[in-house]
Amino acid sequence: MKYLITLFALIISFCIVRAQTLPNGDFEDWSMVELFKEPTDYNTTNPNTLFFSQVITTTLVQGKNPGDSAIHLETIKAPNGRIEVGQMGNFNFLTGQRGTPFTGMPTTMNYRIRYNIQPGDSAYLALTFFSDGGIPVGGSELFITGNSNGWIDVLEPLQIPTFQQPSTYVLEMKSSYSEPNAKPGSYMDVDFIQLNGNQQIKNNEFEKWDIIKVEKPDYFSGFDILSKAFGGPYAITKSDDAISGDYSVRIETKFINLSPIKSFNIGVLHTGDIANWYLPIHKSPMALEGMYKYTPQVFTDFGVLGIAFVSKPAGGPVRRDTIIIPLKSTQDWTVFHLDFLPLNLPVPDSFSILIGSSNPKLPVVGSVLQVDQMQFVPITSVQSPEDKHFVRFRLSPNPVVDDFTIDWQGEKNENLQLEIYGQNGRLLRFIEDYKKNQSIRLDDFPTGYYSVRLQKEGFQKTFILYKS
Repeated sequence: MKYLITLFALIISFCIVRAQTLPNGDFEDWSMVELFKEPTDYNTTNPNTLFFSQVITTTLVQGKNPGDSAIHLETIKAPNGRIEVGQMGNFNFLTGQRGTPFTGMPTTMNYRIRYNIQPGDSAYLALTFFSDGGIPVGGSELFITGNSNGWIDVLEPLQIPTFQQPSTYVLEMKSSYSEPNAKPGSYMDVDFIQLNGNQQIKNNEFEKWDIIKVEKPDYFSGFDILSKAFGGPYAITKSDDAISGDYSVRIETKFINLSPIKSFNIGVLHTGDIANWYLPIHKSPMALEGMYKYTPQVFTDFGVLGIAFVSKPAGGPVRRDTIIIPLKSTQDWTVFHLDFLPLNLPVPDSFSILIGSSNPKLPVVGSVLQVDQMQFVPITSVQSPEDKHFVRFRLSPNPVVDDFTIDWQGEKNENLQLEIYGQNGRLLRFIEDYKKNQSIRLDDFPTGYYSVRLQKEGFQKTFILYKS
């Protein structure tokens, strides 16, 4: 996954409804969110498992003695079906950087352990010493199966040649050694790792833990989970440059390099939390509007703002309607406005808003988007100046793969003039008499956003269309 930016498809329409309050749409309320705890001087896979599967595989538990702490590593089947293995060590699982300086010459290792490994699975605990050249020169490797029936103390011999002084060591622990054979429910608790040499392993009793927290606007979350877990940079912050009140939200496209595994672009904020992006809604969809500023790093970049509605009817399949619009460069606070209407969809029960600071196809580091005063509002239906009756339009599908149609309901049944414009404002296609539900092929159009305009005798309706 090269980009962390996940975007909604676009479907445009509208309806007349009463407004519903959008929680913290003015971004005045912010909270410190605890993501997970990490044992000091160690790295775990908690950031990955939290992001990809919404689970934590390494936790703090009560040790053998009152007041003591220990680590708990567990293999878990996540809600998304992935099998996540609890792993911990003094090396970075993502970058591969490993090794802690060591000057002793130990011959044994003591540790305290408790485990319950599922049939066919095995846990793993290893301590390896390396020479100056990065060559392993000894240590201990243990594969663990079965059930310990409580805490047990283990004395493990270490094999290190007396002529080879260790330079660094690597400690590695996994609740399942082989991921293809990993069984949910396998766990291993470890505490009190001791060496008989003149230097001990850091935090060997697992008493020191860091609480990984990040500040978020209430009712919103984002991908700062990874940037926070790996030392920044932070993409989502509060700003005192606000159109009203004390704060707006500031979203910047930033780069965090987790090479050689992946590189990520950060700059996405969404409602809900990482496990559930959707918030309840109690009325039909309505217009969404607010204020924004956008400073792109290059003139071709643009911000994005989208909303998705979900309906989960009893006994029926889940249905979704989505809409997304680009936000262009503006140095001053500017109004954005989204009109929408369910497309043959039951009344939705939840919604999610997504805001991104860059073009999802080609994010640009340094582009900054600020948003404030987001709210649901009633909208006005399009009226024909001649007959004064409502006319309701629907463009589908959107995004478009090959072709699309436009349908409308109301008094305006005559043909309309249709124009399609590119992002540079150039007219790309013109149809003098567009008929309702007439198919328009775009298979020769490149991927991107387009404006589709219907008009006749003073009447005009414009759609934002995305060609995938």
